[in-house]
Amino acid sequence: MIAADLFTQPVILTLMFAMLRVVGLLVSLPLFGTKLVPVMVKVILAFILTLFAYPVIVENFTIQTEYTWINMVVIGAAQFLLGVLMGFLIQILFQAFILAGQIIAMQMGLGFASMNDPTSGMAVPTVGQIYNLMVTLMYFAVDGHMFVFSALTESFSVVPIGIEAYSALNFNHVFASISWMFASSLKIVLPAIVALLLVNMSLGIMTKAAPQLNIFSIGFPMTMILGMIILYLTLLFITPHFERMTERVHSHVVEVANGT
Repeated sequence: MIAADLFTQPVILTLMFAMLRVVGLLVSLPLFGTKLVPVMVKVILAFILTLFAYPVIVENFTIQTEYTWINMVVIGAAQFLLGVLMGFLIQILFQAFILAGQIIAMQMGLGFASMNDPTSGMAVPTVGQIYNLMVTLMYFAVDGHMFVFSALTESFSVVPIGIEAYSALNFNHVFASISWMFASSLKIVLPAIVALLLVNMSLGIMTKAAPQLNIFSIGFPMTMILGMIILYLTLLFITPHFERMTERVHSHVVEVANGT
């Protein structure tokens, strides 16, 4: 009896609509939505997460007797966009640290030192890739991915499956987070920028005072070496920035999941 009810049309529609919201989250999440994770693995993971959230889903979603193709497409698009919106906010957190690494790489003179990012397939400065790996490990260490999955599960109770999900799509959080991303990146690397600026000013003053010494011939390697030291010192204090930024992004994710 249970097996027969499982494959009835209402159950299939419920799983399909719910799975679209989960898929939207996975394709926009860092690491999960990259090329490193095969499509089949994403589909299986989305199906497993949907099954875990199924008790919450059926309590807040009533299947109508009939659905037209237009209604199914509209409802499915709403679920997918809601999941993408939640995952994109987490993506902004990661991009803030990557942008911080790119800024400090340009100041150090390492902007040319780039490597292929396997997650995006693009050339990224090496320092930015270091920041990306660091924030990825830190985020998984604090179980940030578990928080996102739990917020997704709770969203099915607050924002049930249906056309009403469009009213929960608040893009103001995205627009505000994009500007916040640039400001947060600057705050992370501001001590390094100021220190490297003082180094370059000192080299400029020395070159002006004694042009015969040709200070700029050793200025570039000196800037790189001092930049490495400054980078190491700034990484020692990166944890408070990460905690504060993660709390802010998670609060926005909860607001999106609650439709506020």
